[in-house]
Amino acid sequence: MHRLITTFVIFAVLLAALPAAAAPRVDTPQRKFDFGRIFQGDTVRHAFEFTNTGDATLNVDKVRTSCGCTAALVSSRAIAPGDGGKISVTFDSTRFRGNVKKTVYLYTDDPAQAVTTFTLQGTIEPEIAYRPDRLTLGPVAAGESVADTVTLTNQGSRIVGLEIARVSLAEMSAQLEKSDLQPSGSTQLQVKVTTKKGQKRLNGWVILETDSEATRQIRIPVLVSVR
Repeated sequence: MHRLITTFVIFAVLLAALPAAAAPRVDTPQRKFDFGRIFQGDTVRHAFEFTNTGDATLNVDKVRTSCGCTAALVSSRAIAPGDGGKISVTFDSTRFRGNVKKTVYLYTDDPAQAVTTFTLQGTIEPEIAYRPDRLTLGPVAAGESVADTVTLTNQGSRIVGLEIARVSLAEMSAQLEKSDLQPSGSTQLQVKVTTKKGQKRLNGWVILETDSEATRQIRIPVLVSVR
């Protein structure tokens, strides 16, 4: 029994003395990037850097993003010990407003963390803001008309041209007070709906087009209740 214990102790000591197996390790100086405030339609580009601080080659399996609005490309699939890599990220803000957060996933053979996450976040503001963000009209008696206005404001730094592309309902008409918006300037969009007998509720859109690269189109929903 004593000999068995002695043998086990010697084996454990020898095992502990063996060098640890070589392994890669992902080290990241920055995992979050706040792009601040941008206008809707702007594109954000950022490069996340990482370093292999291990003692074996770091192999990148794949890079994925949380949505199709974000693209990510890795600089190399094999990172030698001591070398670094980059993930070039591009985010298209066209379909977003308000606070957003997008995630990039880096899959590697790091035994300590197979998936490393990076985050892009910030606030997206429309170049052309409008209030209210939807028109809710009525209740109005069937056969009568109802109207209201939407205020559009240019929050950007250049003159923006506006025009009414179309309205989605035959019962609806729309008119712009002015078609050129100076920076910080505002204009009124008047919307009028003439209901018909037998109607209970109408849902439609006023669609504006602009000459802005950031905001090509503005869609304002209109809801009308008929009594």
